[in-house]
Amino acid sequence: MPLTPIEAIRSRYYLRVTAQDVSCQFEGVKDNVARVAVTGTVSGIDLGAMVKITILAHYEYDLNQHRLVKVQWQQKDDRGQGPANPA
Repeated sequence: MPLTPIEAIRSRYYLRVTAQDVSCQFEGVKDNVARVAVTGTVSGIDLGAMVKITILAHYEYDLNQHRLVKVQWQQKDDRGQGPANPA
């Protein structure tokens, strides 16, 4: 079963999510490939420091093959001061 964007972030960072505003938007179908955008922000605590993650991603799903054929994931992490990341 595929991970949701929030589950993917949690599994990567062990992040305790305090707020999230992530959405997916269907962009259309071309040559039997559906394209979906994933955008938004996730805020939380990681290793004792506040972190804000901004996501800009797209994926393509082949309707004939019934599988993902392309994923582009960009993110920016803004991390605050904490025990594992002192000032």
